[in-house]
Amino acid sequence: VVSTQECDEKQYSALIEALCENNKIPLIKFADNKKLGEYAMLCKMDAEGNPRKVVSASSVAIRDIGCASPGWDYISAKYNITSPVPLPPAPEPVPAPEVAAAPEAVAVE
Repeated sequence: VVSTQECDEKQYSALIEALCENNKIPLIKFADNKKLGEYAMLCKMDAEGNPRKVVSASSVAIRDIGCASPGWDYISAKYNITSPVPLPPAPEPVPAPEVAAAPEAVAVE
């Protein structure tokens, strides 16, 4: 669970912390609730891929990590998180299709 320090409701923050502690769920504290909302994709993306209309989030529960990745390796090492089951390896990147070379230009006389 990722929780922000900017939550207006102290009882809510205390509840999240107690639930995580009772259930032995790792709790990561985050500084900015707008940024957490953006990372959780609680926003619309414009044509250039920039977030717009970001909704703040006080907490986010990550239920499925997906597969192993450098990002997950960093987070799990930094916060001493162990996965209850082994994560599948990341899929191999799909190679870009080969583009045929353009035919050579022929000079017109």
